[in-house]
This record gives sequence, C-alpha cells and structure tokens, in this order.
Amino acid sequence: MNHNVIYYKRNLIFSIAMSILMLLLFSPLLVLIFTEDGDKEYLGLYIVLVLCPFLCMTIYYLYKYWYYKKVELKYIQEVKLEKLTPGFNHCSSFLIKMNINGEMKNVETLALYRSGWNALLYFQIDEYVGETVKVGYDEINEVCVIIEKISNNDFCGE
Repeated sequence: MNHNVIYYKRNLIFSIAMSILMLLLFSPLLVLIFTEDGDKEYLGLYIVLVLCPFLCMTIYYLYKYWYYKKVELKYIQEVKLEKLTPGFNHCSSFLIKMNINGEMKNVETLALYRSGWNALLYFQIDEYVGETVKVGYDEINEVCVIIEKISNNDFCGE
C-alpha cells in the first residue's frame, strides 16, 4: 500500500469517527431543544447541517482513498529522499528527481509529512529524510507517490 492510500485511509476513518461523534453529541441536544419548543419539523434539517462538514470530508477522503488504491503508477524507481519543501499547515513534501520518459524531472510528493506530537494522521518526517524509497509517478495528478521504504541509508543507485 502506498503512502497516499495509507494517509487517506487514516483520514477517512477519522472523519467517519468524527461524524459519529458529532451525531452522538448533537442529536440528543437538538432533540431536547426541539421537543421543548414543539417544533420538530426542522429537527432532521439541523442534524444534517451539523453533520454536513464531516460528511463532506468523509466523501472527499473516500474518493481520494479509492483513487490512490486503484491508480496505476508509472516510472517506478528507487530514490533517496533528501529535499523537503514546505507545505500548508506545517506539512512538508519531498522534491524528488525522477526519470520520466528519459528526462530527469523534479516531482513533488503530496504534503503528507510532519514532525512532532501533532503528526497523528501524517507520516513522521524524521523517519524518511535520507532514506531510500521506491516511488511511482501518478500521471493524472503529476505527483510522486512513495510506495515503500527500501532500507536505512543503503542507496546504491547513485
């Protein structure tokens, strides 16, 4: 399983759990509010409005998970992860030189890497910097996808 599949699977599970948690937390509260006022016809609408952001996240992560699970990666090769590029919300991606159609191109991974205690749904940067990995290229999104870590600093492809 490549990194993108693992990342989107973690976030899919998290968004489903948050949807269930919000449903369990807000439904009794809304039922209490609407049963006191006697205005029950809008109860379902308010429950949907409370869940809407989490349902949207769940649909997004489900789509991305399904896409990266089915994607056919091209130009699979072994590379050493050396260059980090900053991303949104303290996340980082790797800039990787890949041989694509006989040309060396700089291709980024998705920003799935973080450091510190708040990296629960992400991969730890420290575990991948300087490591040799097997990567593939997603032609549709033009991103590099890390398939697996090969070894600890045993890069022989230079």
